[in-house]
Formats: sequence, C-alpha cells, structure tokens
Amino acid sequence: TNDGQGHVDWQPAYMDFAKYYGFVPKACKPYRSRTKGKIERPIGYIRSSFWPVAFVDLDDLNRQAAVWQDTVANVRIHGTTREQPVVRFQAEKLQPLPKSRYTLAYADMRKVMSDCRISWNTNMYTVPWRYVGHTVLVREFESGSLQIEYGGQVIAEHRVLTGRHQVSTNPEHFKGIPAGTSHPDRGKVPGVQIGPDVEQRELSVYEEIAMGGQVQ
Repeated sequence: TNDGQGHVDWQPAYMDFAKYYGFVPKACKPYRSRTKGKIERPIGYIRSSFWPVAFVDLDDLNRQAAVWQDTVANVRIHGTTREQPVVRFQAEKLQPLPKSRYTLAYADMRKVMSDCRISWNTNMYTVPWRYVGHTVLVREFESGSLQIEYGGQVIAEHRVLTGRHQVSTNPEHFKGIPAGTSHPDRGKVPGVQIGPDVEQRELSVYEEIAMGGQVQ
C-alpha cells in the first residue's frame, strides 16, 4: 500500500525477493498514472522510419532491419533520453545474478502469542520469549523447514510438523527470562513465576479478618 506521502507498506515476501536479487522497488503514486513506467511506441516509429521496404523473403527483411537498426534507430538522438540508444546500451552495467535461484517458500505474517508460540497450519512453534506480542514473518520451504523472522533476521527454525494440533518446542527459546523482575512478558511465559511466593493460610484466617480480626 502507498499513502501517497512517501510511506509504502511492501509485501514482506516481495521485499525478500527484491533483497535477494539486489533491486530496490519503487512504488507509483496513487491516482498518478504519469509516475508509472513509460511505454514506448516502437511500432509507430518502425512504420514511419523503416516500413514499407521491398524484400525478397524473411531473411532479406531481417538483414535490412539489422542495417536500419545499426545505422538509423540506434544512432539517432532519442526523444525521451536525449541520448543515442547505442550509447545507453553501452553504459548499462547489470549486476550478476546470484549463483543459485531464489528459494520459493510460502510466507505469511503471524503474531507471537503470550506462550511464546505462533500458530501455523493448526500446529504451534516456539520463538524466543523476547518476541511475545510482536508480528513475525513465517516462511515454509519445500524442503520441510520453517523459518521465523523478525526485522530481517531469522529468530527461530523448526522442522514442519506433518500432523495437526502438535507443538514444536525449542527449550532455548525460554532461557534468559528475568526472574524476580517486573518484565512485561514474564507473566505470559509458561513456567515463569510472576512474583514472590505468597503464604497459604487456612480459610478460617480470612474469615476472622473479614470479621475485624488481625493476622498473626
């Protein structure tokens, strides 16, 4: 989405693809068709500058077209760039493609629940406790692995569970939880003590307090 004020919310999977191949996408402004890519009209130019010509067969036509391209079309001053196309072609320096193709994966966003887990296809997967309440990017690969990312960094990896309503837990995700401090997420994480132990008393003690008595 593009609010027209310079803020663009890109689809995370698309941005991951762009980052892998090293290009920066540019969003068009809403309701501004002129900000889109310009479309050339090559057919009209070919008809007025090259066609019609006399030719014997298709090979002869292609030879004449190649000569016209090298002596006319590519050496003229282009109306938009104000440069010769042949000069622009020579100046282009494309980046080399990565050695391996981009690995396709099914991706979607999930919010880390209060028990340090995210839900994915009815199954649950843990993430480090620090990310409770945050929205993360989950990617499932054809190889059967599941990656969970936050801020462009992989924070958890699991094998995809084949059944339903199962839980994949990494004990490391619960380590380092502050004990005895008022961390906002401590009370949400399973197995974490929220505060100091409270003395347990008989019910009669509370009844006495309610009647105006004192605790001994």
